[in-house]
Amino acid sequence: MKRYLLFDRAAMTRLIGYSSFQSVDKSEGKKLIEHFLTRGQSEIIENVVVEYLPEGILFTASGNEKEDNKNIYLFCVDLTTCNIMKEESSPNDLLTVMQKSFRLAIKIWERKPFSQSERIYESKSILFPFVLSDRRRMVIERSNHLPQFEKNHVEQPLLAYKYSAEDPATSDERVDVTVLANAIKDYLDNIKNIKKKSRMLPHNEVSGSVQQMNQVATSQSVESEGFRWMGYEQQYKMLTDAQKSIVDFEEFGVPIRIEGPAGTGKTIAMVMRAYRLLCQKRDNGETCHIIFFSHNESTRRHCYELFASYFGAGYFLSEGTEQSICFTTLLEYCRSFAEISPTSLIESTPESVKDNQLQLIASAVEDSRNSIRTFRPHLSDNMRKFFDASVTPLNIACKILQHEFSIQIKGRTDSTIERYKKIRPIKNGLPYDFENKKDQELIFLLFSKYQSDLGAMGVFDADDVIMEALARLNAPVWRRERQEKGFDMVFVDEMHLFNLNEQSVFHFLTKKYAGSMTKEGNDCIPICFALDYGQAIGDQGDIVQDYLTQSFKNATLKNLNKVFRNSPVIIRFCESIAASGTLMFQEDFRNPYDQMESRNEIQSMLVSDATNPILFMYEHEDAMLRSLKEHIDRFIKDLHCKPSEIAVIDFSDKVLSPVYLKRVSENAKREFNTFFIDPKVNSTDSVVLASPYDINGLEFTAVILLNVDAGYVPQKAGVSDISKHFVTYSAYNLLYIAASRAVKQLVILGNKVNGISSCLEHAISNKTLDVN
Repeated sequence: MKRYLLFDRAAMTRLIGYSSFQSVDKSEGKKLIEHFLTRGQSEIIENVVVEYLPEGILFTASGNEKEDNKNIYLFCVDLTTCNIMKEESSPNDLLTVMQKSFRLAIKIWERKPFSQSERIYESKSILFPFVLSDRRRMVIERSNHLPQFEKNHVEQPLLAYKYSAEDPATSDERVDVTVLANAIKDYLDNIKNIKKKSRMLPHNEVSGSVQQMNQVATSQSVESEGFRWMGYEQQYKMLTDAQKSIVDFEEFGVPIRIEGPAGTGKTIAMVMRAYRLLCQKRDNGETCHIIFFSHNESTRRHCYELFASYFGAGYFLSEGTEQSICFTTLLEYCRSFAEISPTSLIESTPESVKDNQLQLIASAVEDSRNSIRTFRPHLSDNMRKFFDASVTPLNIACKILQHEFSIQIKGRTDSTIERYKKIRPIKNGLPYDFENKKDQELIFLLFSKYQSDLGAMGVFDADDVIMEALARLNAPVWRRERQEKGFDMVFVDEMHLFNLNEQSVFHFLTKKYAGSMTKEGNDCIPICFALDYGQAIGDQGDIVQDYLTQSFKNATLKNLNKVFRNSPVIIRFCESIAASGTLMFQEDFRNPYDQMESRNEIQSMLVSDATNPILFMYEHEDAMLRSLKEHIDRFIKDLHCKPSEIAVIDFSDKVLSPVYLKRVSENAKREFNTFFIDPKVNSTDSVVLASPYDINGLEFTAVILLNVDAGYVPQKAGVSDISKHFVTYSAYNLLYIAASRAVKQLVILGNKVNGISSCLEHAISNKTLDVN
């Protein structure tokens, strides 16, 4: 049995400096865990020499570089008293403990200030590597009196002697330094031979394949924004093994299903896979045409810019080349395919369609008041309450009707009353009584009025465009042209945001024909799509029986469960939101974190000094809006970010009102950029202002969630039991979407008059959200 692990400062600098050591998803991280558990053998991994001795294991830098000074800084883990082996079954937790211990040791030597999770108790430093509610702690003794090694220039050796959740350090606790002394002696006796042996290796055998991250002061966060501006090769080196398995997946003609929470790199893995396939086909002299779908225009631009930054990407983005890629939204593609004029759309972008639909549905309801009164005696109790404005506010009723029109009527019935009467209501949707057909007859009447209003205006909504395209895609002309005009590969980012109608389009677009969608034919569709049901806005129907499950049940599944984009505190907050949604809705709400190995993500230690998201509750709305200036200025100063790297996500229904936007700007004394509404407007000097519906697929250094209180999240005023389930379900979705956009810091602003949102209660009690 080994008695110690001993690290010198040079080795620790490399262990915290190389991304390959930050996650057990990477082979180097897995090897490192094996050595911590004393189950490996002597080797060199990424310029770190691991030497097994009879009593312990030494970790030092390879001999290819000169030491910066003659002083020797050593950190020892006493395996006889420090029970890190208890984490053997949780490799993520073990790696978190060790990596954070390395950072704390260097802080001690450099006399840097400690973070909230690092405490001082007399001569001891106490590290809480996880959330503060988790009492597991590593105790490090800083004052170890070993005069026999002073002549060898051993400077302030540190000893980790306790790892426990039960026994705190005490002032009279005597620390036995016998193991530390033996470890230092072993180090001094063997270091010259170790260095000499490592220098004998050819330089290219000491792997330099992993990009070294920027070195910064240990009290600061490592910037990650530069990733998108790196070349393809450098980005590839920084991927996890799971992400690389997507990029390198060899089977071209089979579907790939990528699942993972927000921030796990689903989009970048797909963009890089598309680039790799095109390069491969070009080198082999084979034609290859790819189409890459995004849900909205802002994420389409983001994916396009990622791809365009790669070497030679201009060739693939050009029309008429043998190998090409097209980045588009599904609405734009279907509009063009169905030969519908842009002026015939209810709105030009997917982001703005929703609000115009709600306005038209509200108008249809108001114009149908006489019909509603006629139907009232024949309706079920739930539907009578649903159409009672004093019980269910009009804006809530319109949102539920929009959901019903899109998912149920257009998506599952071909817009026919006969088929509509045959389908049962879906969970978290319109609560009609399946046995009382008058309920459905009234809903279909309202739907017909809505469609009639669209016709009177001479416009189509998004579902009309999709259905028209579907009709043409499933017609003889396209079946004949498919081999020439179809695509060799289809990529779909954020598949969970497309409704049933939209999801049905994709399998018609490939050159490989899937027949009649039989089990045998399903595996032939060359499609790669990403999923996170936790981001789905509202219920997409019974997802056990949905199009994805039925059409791609045999798709190759790739799970990305190692979040690296967000800071750990934001991940934990998002996890709390997902967990509380799951507790409330059980199987109806998909928790994207339920398969994660650990709540403490190793990849996210790059920003480990981040503070918990904070909820600020203000006396009134004006005070809340005025506080925006203070929060934005602090982010710009502390995070050294541009205003355009900050997003204010407003949960009120007023975010599209010019009067409200002017009021926000005047109170905050700040220019805001609403380019999600008008894509032509873009400024690095202005902060992004958007609704949670516009923000999906993007990321920001810091995010402010505005109007997150019981008045809006979920809406409290006038919401009855009839609409509460749908409204609350959607509120959890939108809150998860918006919060997961933040990379480093997140603040939430609410109005005391409305009270604290019930969606935040679990996060507050779980101590993943602080309340100011």
